[in-house]
Amino acid sequence: MQRKAWLLAGASLFVAGPAWAQDANDAAGSTSPPEIVVTGANKFGQDLDRAAVAATSVDAEQLDAYRITSVQDVAVRVPSLVYNNPSNFAQAFIRGLGSNFSLGGLESAVATYVDGVYLQRQNGAAIDLVDLSGVQVLKGPQGTLYGRNATGGVILIETADPTDRLEGSVMGEYGRFDSYRVQGVLNLPVSQTIAVRFSGQLKGNGDFSNNYYDSSIKRGRSRSYYGRAKVRFSPTTNFDATYMLEYMEQTSTSFSQRETLPSPYCQVCFLFGIDAPGSDDFYDNSQTDGPGVKDDVKFWAHTLTLDYASDDFTVSSVTGYRRQSTPLSDDQEFMPPDFFRSHVREHGPNFYHDTYIRTDFDGPLNVLAGGSYMDEDNTQDVGFTGLAFGDLDVRNRNEISVKSISFYGEASYDITPEVRVSAGARWNQDTKKIHVTNNDGARIALGLPEEAADFSVRARFRSLTPRLVLSYDGDAGYYYASYNRGERSGGFGSPIIAPGAAVDPETLDNFEIGAKNSFMNGLLTTSLALFYGSYKDIQVQVVDSQTGSVLLQNAAKGEVKGVEFEATLKPAGGLILSGGVTYLGNKFNSFPDANVFSPFPSYPGDADYPADAPPCGSAGAPASACGGLDGSQKLDLSGKVLPRSPKFAGFVAANYETPVFADWSLRADAIARFTTKYEFTAGAGGLLRNDIQHGYTKVDGSLALASDGGTEVGVYAQNIFGAKFLQFAQTASFGAFQVRPMPPTYGVRVKQSF
Repeated sequence: MQRKAWLLAGASLFVAGPAWAQDANDAAGSTSPPEIVVTGANKFGQDLDRAAVAATSVDAEQLDAYRITSVQDVAVRVPSLVYNNPSNFAQAFIRGLGSNFSLGGLESAVATYVDGVYLQRQNGAAIDLVDLSGVQVLKGPQGTLYGRNATGGVILIETADPTDRLEGSVMGEYGRFDSYRVQGVLNLPVSQTIAVRFSGQLKGNGDFSNNYYDSSIKRGRSRSYYGRAKVRFSPTTNFDATYMLEYMEQTSTSFSQRETLPSPYCQVCFLFGIDAPGSDDFYDNSQTDGPGVKDDVKFWAHTLTLDYASDDFTVSSVTGYRRQSTPLSDDQEFMPPDFFRSHVREHGPNFYHDTYIRTDFDGPLNVLAGGSYMDEDNTQDVGFTGLAFGDLDVRNRNEISVKSISFYGEASYDITPEVRVSAGARWNQDTKKIHVTNNDGARIALGLPEEAADFSVRARFRSLTPRLVLSYDGDAGYYYASYNRGERSGGFGSPIIAPGAAVDPETLDNFEIGAKNSFMNGLLTTSLALFYGSYKDIQVQVVDSQTGSVLLQNAAKGEVKGVEFEATLKPAGGLILSGGVTYLGNKFNSFPDANVFSPFPSYPGDADYPADAPPCGSAGAPASACGGLDGSQKLDLSGKVLPRSPKFAGFVAANYETPVFADWSLRADAIARFTTKYEFTAGAGGLLRNDIQHGYTKVDGSLALASDGGTEVGVYAQNIFGAKFLQFAQTASFGAFQVRPMPPTYGVRVKQSF
């Protein structure tokens, strides 16, 4: 029975004329944020400082200045965003809301869109950022205009459009650990109405993590290829069509993953008589290398955007098709014995369409109405190997179908020229089906009943997410009060091994007030938001008290509350200072009998263990100190903090540019991101408290010489002071593990624009 519990636990763990864009060279050499129109703020195209949403916009120049090369890196500029990416699972949390590992059948609570197309899968969503116009992070639930799975917020990625000028750039970087990045952009105006833009990137690094047990085993190397072609057709003054083709391929041996507990808490250490890793090197790993260790992502994507604008209304349509494959093969006990290895290949297509119309009447009333449809077919092929399975051929397949349809609308009415009231809602229906097959090896190894050989599960979820806003737009600033409901869809936590019930949707009812101001003729801009949300039916990753397997269930009620503040100051020519801070007071209001997992139940702090007794393995320890192999614990987490909810997080940044000689200028950019401690999982791994990120500050910087002719030569450094932080940590059946990122890096960069 205990062997079965281990296997179930491991299986669940892995588991007007052409409207051309601004010429990039016109803005070269400055990180000053221009007036930014956040088209995603409410699909009305309102300016960021006149939109009733807490949002942070990072434009192309800031992405370049802070060397933000992937979606995960955007968190350096957004205090409310905690973004981890272990094993290519995009763990995005906004205001403490997100998800750890969700494969097909469940989605993250933070929605990611690329040029208006929703990325359904969490695995592979942390894409490289190449040739963008900007990234916007909308904070808080966006259920009315962006649909389900936007409970925490939305990340909007906007790629650069073709322009009417011949332009381009070539850039190369090389740094520590043989890291490299080569990027090229070419924009070609074909005619008065047609332009094309090509963008591409090669990116990679060598190994940076040594194995504690075998110095010949290295981890951490990665390599990615990205290419994009974009065609824009503007035949009239009011019609525009853009087609985009994308391809990305990434191969990786993952980050440094390491067992962190000694025997007997490390159960493989206990069974095989192995000492736990004792290296002082933070970045050492303890994993078996073995054949086929990889965390890979590959996708093709097509996007067609159509826009028609008249004097009174605009119609927009976005259609996307994406085919993705994400093979993942890795060691599950994070120790030398090849005891339990998982192999997962998630693959299949996704279709998405969204059409909406918005009015632009001169009168006080304007409306927006639209509908969207999503159809995903996702297949997961799963296999288990290792000593735990002997010669058994253990295979499982989940064939997943997700269909979603929604209709939404919003109306705004200007009570006075300054006061506006807006109200809207979205109706959504999700239909989710999974067909599961387990071969004989899987049924034997996992102790499954005969009916688990071939079965299907199905669920349907309907929701209504309303929104209400009262705003004031005056000379003193822009102020708003809003109510928004967000909902994360219910579903099945695949891969499914045996029949089970679906989890219900989780909901957040959020109340918010905000202020956006400009002082000293625009030299100082500020934004402030205060929010409180009632969080119900929270989907929590827990450990089953009977089997030790990791599962997802509706287990709790909670509250999400806090304050966000950001400011930008331009005190003198060439100098820009910016900063932001977020306070979160998130907690579980009701979570009694929470299942958490500590590999051995009897240790100091456990109710069954004498408070003054020494721990297992030390002199004088009682026999009960080492307990048994059933490490499930039940704790009352009511009043405890929600995962990924640091009490304080923030950033400070400085950008300075000054002429130095002839037509050359010097540019210096620096940014520091800080956070207080937060927990990766509910309960932080039980009484052992292993699943915690302690507070840290990470500092990045760069220096560059740039000429008026488009030449740039510079140096950069990431994590200058060597802050030690984690990508993920979790306590489960085999012990406790941590995923560590790449160590501090530095390098040189050369770029030529024309």
